[in-house]
Amino acid sequence: MGKQKAWSTSVFVWLFGLASSFAACGGGSSTNPGGNGGTGGTSTLPAGTGICADTCTKDCNQDQDCDMTRGEMCCNLAPAGKTCLLAAECPRQCSSDSQCDTANGQACGRLSLAVSQQYCADASSGIRTCSSDSNCSSGYVCCGIYNQPICLPPSQCPKACSDSSACNTTTGEICCTSVRSIESNLGVDGLCLNPSYASCPKTCSTSADCNSSSGLLCCNGLCASTCEKTCTQSSDCTGQLCCKSALTKIDSLSTHVFTVGPTCKGTPYSCSTCASYGSCTTCPGCSYPSGGTCSGTAYSCSSCASYNGCSNCPGCTSTGTSGCSGTAYSCESCASYEGSCSYCPGCTTSTTGSCTSGTYTYTCSDLSSYSSYCTSAGCSYNSSTSSCTGTPVPCSSLTSSTACGNNLLCTWSGSCTGTPTPCASITSSTTCYDNPGCTYSSSGTCTGTPTPCSSLSSTTCDQNPGCYYSSSTCTGTPTACNQLSTTTCSSNPGCYLGM
Repeated sequence: MGKQKAWSTSVFVWLFGLASSFAACGGGSSTNPGGNGGTGGTSTLPAGTGICADTCTKDCNQDQDCDMTRGEMCCNLAPAGKTCLLAAECPRQCSSDSQCDTANGQACGRLSLAVSQQYCADASSGIRTCSSDSNCSSGYVCCGIYNQPICLPPSQCPKACSDSSACNTTTGEICCTSVRSIESNLGVDGLCLNPSYASCPKTCSTSADCNSSSGLLCCNGLCASTCEKTCTQSSDCTGQLCCKSALTKIDSLSTHVFTVGPTCKGTPYSCSTCASYGSCTTCPGCSYPSGGTCSGTAYSCSSCASYNGCSNCPGCTSTGTSGCSGTAYSCESCASYEGSCSYCPGCTTSTTGSCTSGTYTYTCSDLSSYSSYCTSAGCSYNSSTSSCTGTPVPCSSLTSSTACGNNLLCTWSGSCTGTPTPCASITSSTTCYDNPGCTYSSSGTCTGTPTPCSSLSSTTCDQNPGCYYSSSTCTGTPTACNQLSTTTCSSNPGCYLGM
């Protein structure tokens, strides 16, 4: 947060507001998260020391010390001190919301862990302390890395550590034990950070302690690429003033937040839409309504095994000799089960037909998690931001079933034709499972009595193709993307990894 600027509007927002990222105060920035330097440390300046700046506010004890003809007043920036600011820029201390402009979204609260006073500010700018996640807004967690737990997005709450064994080293994380040098209100000695996205601050006494080959300097006790120029008098500056006002002390009071690197972003699809991709039970935050039942006629063990493998069919076991047996479904029947003719051995999609828009209305951004689907739809994929942009090609312009089938946004209306591969001629278990009606028994034939549909739960109901959950609607509140881990992110349609 640079101080070489005109002290201007909305002062209290950046005075004590949460820093946008750790990178902005010790390594990199919001626009260059992988950088190796920032604006230096934020420790308190030595007594009598100031910062070279273009303009400087005047410190005061009372309003009469300020230029009241310009509308200035003596503003209390406790504990930094008092300085002259325009009345509209002066933060208002408060003890309750009733003293704030609640009609315009203001609330009374703390704006920094280092400041006990409460101020009127936009409700989203304040720090909310907590004891559990339930105290926080949707999409936030109660982050316990500070000396007082506060509500933060999961992407700004790294894991505490004492050594790198506690971190995910496979993704490049290290245990950074110098984080207290930029945030004294941490309650832990180290945080798991990924240097590719947030550098671990390096303390120093002189620039010789820093990586001189990278041009790093020792700035106020921390290695950084640039330094604010300190001064004791204006003659120490070049065309600037030596500013020692209360504003120069503010930056050391802000509460710094840390980034954990790429996180899950996006807007999750509704539960009913998510369920159309697979099963309601695989959609985070979604479930079948209570009171629903599993109904239908359970497939025989051999038929169920051809879809899921015998071990995934409730009530069935594998015994006997190896081989592929059964009667393959017709191409049309196979396509109706598999969802695509291309998954049916021996079958092909009729070349006569047309390519039309799919069941749902998609945009390029819906394909951000899938680079291959993005490009096949005629959109542009940016691997560095994991984003898919542009305008998809019209489905009607695709004249082949292959091109249409490769486009997730389109559906080929031609029929599935051909002669299905006989079960007996299949030797591959994978191909056998892909051919409905065939049963592979590499570990034996699948025998037993399938569990009746009515005895299956909403979770196990989907395991038997002959059963279905009686409620056709998948309900619930889908889990917010930023609450999903990087490994489960792509399992929720609408979510994608990004910075």
